[in-house]
Amino acid sequence: MKIKFFKQGSYDTPLMDDDFENKINEFCSHHDVVNMAVCQRTQKPLDLLTVAVIYRD
Repeated sequence: MKIKFFKQGSYDTPLMDDDFENKINEFCSHHDVVNMAVCQRTQKPLDLLTVAVIYRD
């Protein structure tokens, strides 16, 4: 199994915008996904979001 991290963080864009979500969906549609985990860390003034996708290689 492997893990792929998607990281997003910005001062002026929403954490879960369409582009970020589309990147994750595109990756998942081409891999055998086992599980996903989401970690959001608020660190003023910057919010950080990490999505981990666990998949079979």
